[in-house]
Amino acid sequence: GGAPIDLVVVNLYPFGATVAKGAPFADCIENIDIGGPTMVRAAAKNHCRVTVTVQPSDYPAVLATLAAGGPDAAMRSKLAMKAFSHTATYDTAIAHWMQEQLCEGREKVQPLKYGNNPPQKPASVDWPWPVLSRLIRRRPRAHP
Repeated sequence: GGAPIDLVVVNLYPFGATVAKGAPFADCIENIDIGGPTMVRAAAKNHCRVTVTVQPSDYPAVLATLAAGGPDAAMRSKLAMKAFSHTATYDTAIAHWMQEQLCEGREKVQPLKYGNNPPQKPASVDWPWPVLSRLIRRRPRAHP
């Protein structure tokens, strides 16, 4: 086999920026990164021996540790947490956009008080999978 991987640096496709500029549906789909989130999650899962970096603002701190053997366990843990949060936010943005684009005809399940832009109608929709639907409805809701 090859040498072990100890550093993974990933910049995901710019899905959010593509949607924000009003790109056509096909361009938005093309800018959904598949392999990047997979690599990020795999590296974050193995943070005991792999450093994962997803934010350019973390590059200088990681680079500063390389001469001494790389980030310590605490830094790798913090970077792993950022990585999981980053992929979750990325996936959520995709799911919300896809729901807006493709979920016509879904039945409104629960009105929402916050979290929408003025031209949008706030509502949660029912998911086709009963277990997922129950889990999503149980998640904690933030109140400003």
